[in-house]
Amino acid sequence: MTSIDSTALPLSHAQNLTPSPSSDLRLRRLELRGFKTFATPTLFEFVHPITAVVGPNGSGKSNLADAVRWALGEQSMRSLRGRKSEDVIFAGSAARAPVGLAEVTLTLDNSEGWIDLPHTEIAVGRRIYRSGESEYLVNRQVVRLREVADLLLRANVGQNDYTVIGQGLADEVLSLRPEERRGLFEEAADVKRHQLKLHQTQTHLASTEGNLLRIADLLSEIKPRLATLERQAKRAETLERLQMELHELSLAWFRDRWLVATERLETAESQLAAVAERVERDRAELESVGVRRVELRERRSTLVETLAVQRRVEAERREVAERLRRELAVAEERARSLLATATSARADLDTLAIRQAAAVGVPAGHERTLAELSARRRELEGTIAAAEAELREDHQRRATERQRWTELEADLHRLSEALTVRRRELAVLAERTRSVAARHRAAGDELDRAESAGAAAATQVVDVDRRLTERRAELAGIVTAGRGHLERTETAGREVSDLEAQLTGVRAERERLHARLEALARWHHELGGYHAGVRAVLRARALGNPTPNAPLRGIVGSVADLIRAPHEVERAVEVALGARWQDVVVERWTDAEAAIAFLKRTNAGRATFLPLDTLRVIDDGRRTGDGRQRTEESRWTTDDRQPPSAASGPPSDGVHGLAADLVSVDPEHEARYPELRKVVRHLLGRTLVVTDLAVARRVLAGLGGGWQIVTIDGEIVRSSGTVTGGAAAAGSDVLGRQRELRELPQAVGDLEEREQLLATRLTTAKRERDQSQAAAAAAARQERDCAASERALVADLRIAQAERDRLLADTTRRRAELERLAGELATLEAQVQDREAAATAAAAAYEDARTAAADLRPARTAAARQAGERQSAHAGLALGGGAGGA
Repeated sequence: MTSIDSTALPLSHAQNLTPSPSSDLRLRRLELRGFKTFATPTLFEFVHPITAVVGPNGSGKSNLADAVRWALGEQSMRSLRGRKSEDVIFAGSAARAPVGLAEVTLTLDNSEGWIDLPHTEIAVGRRIYRSGESEYLVNRQVVRLREVADLLLRANVGQNDYTVIGQGLADEVLSLRPEERRGLFEEAADVKRHQLKLHQTQTHLASTEGNLLRIADLLSEIKPRLATLERQAKRAETLERLQMELHELSLAWFRDRWLVATERLETAESQLAAVAERVERDRAELESVGVRRVELRERRSTLVETLAVQRRVEAERREVAERLRRELAVAEERARSLLATATSARADLDTLAIRQAAAVGVPAGHERTLAELSARRRELEGTIAAAEAELREDHQRRATERQRWTELEADLHRLSEALTVRRRELAVLAERTRSVAARHRAAGDELDRAESAGAAAATQVVDVDRRLTERRAELAGIVTAGRGHLERTETAGREVSDLEAQLTGVRAERERLHARLEALARWHHELGGYHAGVRAVLRARALGNPTPNAPLRGIVGSVADLIRAPHEVERAVEVALGARWQDVVVERWTDAEAAIAFLKRTNAGRATFLPLDTLRVIDDGRRTGDGRQRTEESRWTTDDRQPPSAASGPPSDGVHGLAADLVSVDPEHEARYPELRKVVRHLLGRTLVVTDLAVARRVLAGLGGGWQIVTIDGEIVRSSGTVTGGAAAAGSDVLGRQRELRELPQAVGDLEEREQLLATRLTTAKRERDQSQAAAAAAARQERDCAASERALVADLRIAQAERDRLLADTTRRRAELERLAGELATLEAQVQDREAAATAAAAAYEDARTAAADLRPARTAAARQAGERQSAHAGLALGGGAGGA
């Protein structure tokens, strides 16, 4: 940081940096960084007894003074010799780049306590960036500009034009007019600080009054709504209580539903367990039946094979029995033949024996006979031997038949046992068939019950589905209604918001216009903008008999109070009048004399008066300087021409007309004083209103002397060719204020009516919104209830569908089991029929064998008897032969 010892500077061209001696203010240090030409941080220390900084021209003394003023809060860049705020930042040079900020810090001595702060030094600083952001600092802490101003006002230093006295300012002060010099004296006498405080206090009071008015308006608006708010509060409390009750009831309802669902779930689980147990039992039984069916099929196959073998054996036995029967018949026939032969032979033997005995007595004579008998005997013996051989063969054959008989009896016994086995198997199959038939009937009954239960479950599913469809349709209707209520609520809410915004805007506008009206009324009442003499006359006018407070009579009013100008030409008319809008119109010349005497007597100032009885209208100049009539001018100056309305707009040639024709007189005053039109003609009879300077330049060539042309924007062109224009002075627009003062009551009344209408509409909209909200809340509750009922019905439907599906599956399974049992029953019946047929065949074979055996038994007996007879005959033959030989 560069430190500059000011004692080394030449004592010329001093810049005074100290305040007045009465301020007790001491400047200790001045720190600059980036401010104007001070690119590098620079420190100025003002130690006792330094009171000034001197230096040649261009050394930067003015920049130091600007830095002090800027740090103290100067806002006018013109006073700092710049155009914009960034101009105070070092802009750079050929040897140094520009910087990004400027900062100035003033260190003030507070050792004597000129500010009630616990610091011996107070550093006031200001900082600005190229981005436009700025900061104010007190003791390196960022504060607001107002706080800096309040701090400096305690030391009689503030934001004013005379804190720093620069070059030429003293001469400028000496050349000021008394009115302008008054500000300097007020500042030197420390009046401005009090004026600022007074202004702040008045601003605060006005703000407080406005706030009080707004509070009163709010109270007046809220008081009628207190009952409504109380009712709404009670409804809100009732709603909260009902919502709590609804919450408790919902919990109880859901608890009951949960308990019912739990019970149903337990019941369904127990039913499912029972069904599963029954399914397992049926499955085990089905498996056992399947095993039994396999066994029966194997047994049937075995029995079929055995039966086939037995049938083949029986057929073979029948063939054997038939052959034995034939052989037995042949044997019996042969036995009978042999028996007859043996009998004949025995008879022959007996005869021969007798003859042999007879021959013995006649030996000689009968030797030949004996020889014949011997031959016959030998023949007989041969026959007997043949018979004996045949008998042996017969015995052998009978032994064979006996063996065959024994085998036949054994076969009969075996067939009897097989028949008994077949009958027992048939009985078992019959019992099994009856069992399967019983199971088949039971399965049919269970199938009927399952089908009935399935039909009931299907009916329940249809019923639940119908109820669910109805509930969903109801829910859709409720949802649609709820959406409608929500849409209406949103619409009503938007309408309420719009109405509240409109109402707020209308109230703000009404308050603004009301404040404007009060300000204008106060301005009008205080006769703001009038000269002192005019104000004194207008305040002293008497509406009736003169009084000490109102000693003047015949005062009609000021020109500004009496004339009315359309809005589009107000500025032109006011500029054309100049200061004459303050002229006072009086009834008579004597009234003007009395008013002037009053002003002299009271030393209240001066005023211009327009007596109606002596006022003359100057020639309107309808003729040119050479005496010729000008048609265009006559068009402008016709007395009976009515002023154009605002709606008509400017004419095509840019000339609006005479100002006197464009303005009118207050109807109330014109009714009392018809001569007021002379005042208008007197003031504005030679003033032409045009659109702009181009039209004025064109029209100027055709005007005579004494005329003036006024544009809509307020420029004045006089017949001499001079032109006056520029920005309007502050505080002008008197006619506009008068017009506002007349129009604002109606505008405020219209706004009040609109406010009442909007308040009514807002109340209605809020009521509709509340109703829609209540309806939407009710629809939401109904939707929740209906949704809960729908969920319950969906659960019931799922349970019913599951039960239906389970019953259908059970029905299918039982139908399959029934079909299987029917097939098994048919198989068993077929097996029974086969077994019965086999048993019948075995019984028939057994009976055939028994019949064959019974048929063989007599033949056997006869053969035995014949064999005995043959043996006897053979024995007789043997004996007879022996006797004959003897």
